[in-house]
Amino acid sequence: MPGSRLPSAHVTTDQIDNDIWRPLIAAYPLLRAAAALSVYSRDLIHAGSTVQDYDAYAASFATSFDVARSRGDRFAVDFRFTSRIVGDGVASERGVFRVDVQPAEGDLRTTFGYFQVFSRVEDGRWRILTDFDEPGASEAEFWAAVPLGA
Repeated sequence: MPGSRLPSAHVTTDQIDNDIWRPLIAAYPLLRAAAALSVYSRDLIHAGSTVQDYDAYAASFATSFDVARSRGDRFAVDFRFTSRIVGDGVASERGVFRVDVQPAEGDLRTTFGYFQVFSRVEDGRWRILTDFDEPGASEAEFWAAVPLGA
């Protein structure tokens, strides 16, 4: 089992927010793929339109940021939660995400989708181990879910 675990007395969603969600949200507007990818375990399994391991997901993620940067596009992402279950060094979280894409030329596009992640503590920090996302959520579902830090 990689890394160390946090003692259960220190298990809160605040630590997960600081290790995973805040850095991920901050990385999008800056198009910093390495910063975004730092929240994932090297043992990642990502399922969306395809199933990928860490290396494949990292390559496609970095490419999407490189393309956006070359075009002058901007991104923003936000997450809201419908379930957050935290154990001793492991967690399950589900919710709704929002992605805003502002092309260099054209109108802002906002999409909503669902996510579910399983995370664990690795070397003293929370990392996403499995990540599932799919499109199809509504704006109303996003606003009805619980915001980060609540």
